[in-house]
Amino acid sequence: MQACTMQISIARPWREVCGFLAEPRHYARWASWIGPSLRHRGGEWSVRRPRGGWAKVRFSERNAFGVADHWLLEDEDHARLVALRALPHGEGCEVLLTLFREHGSDEAAWARQLAAAQQGLQQLCDVVDGGGAAQRADDDAAPPAGPSPGRPAMVAARSRARIALTAASQRPSAQRPCMPASS
Repeated sequence: MQACTMQISIARPWREVCGFLAEPRHYARWASWIGPSLRHRGGEWSVRRPRGGWAKVRFSERNAFGVADHWLLEDEDHARLVALRALPHGEGCEVLLTLFREHGSDEAAWARQLAAAQQGLQQLCDVVDGGGAAQRADDDAAPPAGPSPGRPAMVAARSRARIALTAASQRPSAQRPCMPASS
């Protein structure tokens, strides 16, 4: 099984980012694999599937460790894990997202999943770093562009660092880039 871990630096306090990630309703703002159709009904989260119908989404319980894993439950026998971690790093944090390639998934589908995850991490950075996750917890408006008032442009620019990608198969020695080579 092939896996890909992506990482992005966010210049916001670790606890603030963890709090943001612990709220499932925030995922619709940045995680394209969940999208804007995320809804909460009868104590369960669900999302509209591209092929129609709804899939359940299960989120990790709020915790003190920065773990924000979530699972897309396509049906009773198939759950797709998105492993998500926030790690403290200086005054900010690192967010790591790991995807596992589905058995039988072709290169094009895997490339689309990786591109969506990479875009999602950048969107997460933009949403959280656009002026403070806690300030916008209940705000449905788009985050402000550029640095927030009172924060130097250099800090905002530093958090928009390139997303680092690593990949591994079941064998730890088999390291290769996540993104397939362009043809």
